[in-house]
Amino acid sequence: MSPGAALRPPGVMEEVAACALCGCRERTPFEEYVVAGETFPLVECAACGLAYLSRRPREADMPAWYDLAYNARHSVYRDPAWRQPVYALLRALLRLRYEGGGPARRWVRRLAWPWERTWRRILATHRMERITRIGAILDVGCGRGAWLAAMRRWGFACRGVEPSAEACARARELGLDVACGQLWDAGFPDAGFDVVRFNHVLEHLHDPGRALAEARRVLRPGGLLVIAVPNHAGVVRQAFRRAEDVPYHLFAFTPLTLERFLTAAGLEVLELRTETPHPFNVYAHFLSHARRLLAGAPQAVRGQAEAFLSPENPSRVRDFAPLAAFFDTIGHGSDIVALCAPDGEGTGSARE
Repeated sequence: MSPGAALRPPGVMEEVAACALCGCRERTPFEEYVVAGETFPLVECAACGLAYLSRRPREADMPAWYDLAYNARHSVYRDPAWRQPVYALLRALLRLRYEGGGPARRWVRRLAWPWERTWRRILATHRMERITRIGAILDVGCGRGAWLAAMRRWGFACRGVEPSAEACARARELGLDVACGQLWDAGFPDAGFDVVRFNHVLEHLHDPGRALAEARRVLRPGGLLVIAVPNHAGVVRQAFRRAEDVPYHLFAFTPLTLERFLTAAGLEVLELRTETPHPFNVYAHFLSHARRLLAGAPQAVRGQAEAFLSPENPSRVRDFAPLAAFFDTIGHGSDIVALCAPDGEGTGSARE
């Protein structure tokens, strides 16, 4: 169920007349959602294929939607106090490792080697293995700040921007510097960040092109833009259809439409790939059907179906892994990941 399904929708809806990517007014219906008594058609542009809601909440009303329902999904995590000295030591070692010089750097490199392996694994997990220094991070749509707080442990200078007032308040309780509003209203300085991150955020924005252009402005030379969005061309969304989080997802990107947005914003695409990190969508779909079919069955039977099809079942993850790898190889995985640099400053290829 969509998070707003049991709520009266705040504000009024707006109609979208043309594609935000190419300006074409012709579109074909893909799916129609009904949430809280409101109808939200998901359509595909007849010219470029971009999928978007042709009827959606106004930008000014979106924070109210998030405050009412969406942020309840995300918890706030605080490290135990005893871990703080450990992280302080690790930060000091890593800074000496990357910023020190001479014999001290060689000595620290040996001392910090076990933690550096952990550090490199963390960077790869968060798609930041291309960075070469511990610098400044901007997380766009940072929510309650859990990810930023985690990156701060490793010495990054962390800032965020978030439209939800409730989420901003929770992030600030963690001591994070978070601007409340849209990225283009935050007034960040030119070339102020080594990493800008949109993790499942771009599809929520009313003007993704403007947000990407602003990200390009605030990236330092040699900086890295990290983006992850759901893949509209993925097998899950094409086969099961009703997979968008409406009305929060205003756009549904394919690898081609996302790449066009990125290049239009003056960004060089270093890498563009699809990922299927877990089988949640697939098994959640099967589980919803099983619950309906087994509604009158004994509790024991329903419980067995729940346990078997649960996305938390490690056997399902193992079963799905080869198929997920195949879909990722052909560009039809569940998520799109893009790594970008300011135009002309990268050395990679979009199809690595």
